[in-house]
Amino acid sequence: MNKLMLLTSILCMSLALHSQSVDEIIALNLKARGGEEKIRGLKTMVMECVSNRQGMEFPVKLSFANKVGFRLDMQIMGMDCFMLINEKAAYNYFPMRGQAKPEAMPEELHKGMIARLDIQGDFVDYKEKGANFKLLPEEKLDDQPCYVLLSTNKEGKEKTIYIDKKTNLVIKDISKTEVEGEEREVASTYSDFQTIDGYVLPMTLSSPINGDMKVSKYIINTALKPELFEVKD
Repeated sequence: MNKLMLLTSILCMSLALHSQSVDEIIALNLKARGGEEKIRGLKTMVMECVSNRQGMEFPVKLSFANKVGFRLDMQIMGMDCFMLINEKAAYNYFPMRGQAKPEAMPEELHKGMIARLDIQGDFVDYKEKGANFKLLPEEKLDDQPCYVLLSTNKEGKEKTIYIDKKTNLVIKDISKTEVEGEEREVASTYSDFQTIDGYVLPMTLSSPINGDMKVSKYIINTALKPELFEVKD
């Protein structure tokens, strides 16, 4: 019985230390990004970018209002295109695909993208959001040691997050998303970090879906009208 109690105590202590390690890593990341209080003050963000995909360059504008909406505007072959997400639905409009007007995207796609509305990030109030994190063995990316966290949100969607041990910033994540009707793992990378209005933000973002994006300008906490994230009738 004494041995059983001892083993139980050791197991509980091990779990407590594991939980503490995850929270310590999260705290290091929040501090590196500008501090938790600063991040909680992030309400809107606009990114002006140039995207390079399959050898083609085109301007892209990303607009975010925390927990309200996300909008992507771009111009391809001289035609204005957009995609938007709000809490209720997601829409896109790409006339080169034959779309005559904005069309609602499938509900499953909307569910998979709604996390984009939380621009303060995965780590702020993660317990209240119903998410949990598991600490995985460290890995190296380009010879740089990284903490690796496995995130599971309240819907059960998983994301693997790589945090540079030197800077404590997220430099890569891998999530599952629906691409052309199939669920695939999509890896996104973040680099060339700069401090903008007290926030540490990547100037280069890369993913198979969006290609390589270079950010030319961040606009922080500017007023964005709710109508920006709605489809006009």
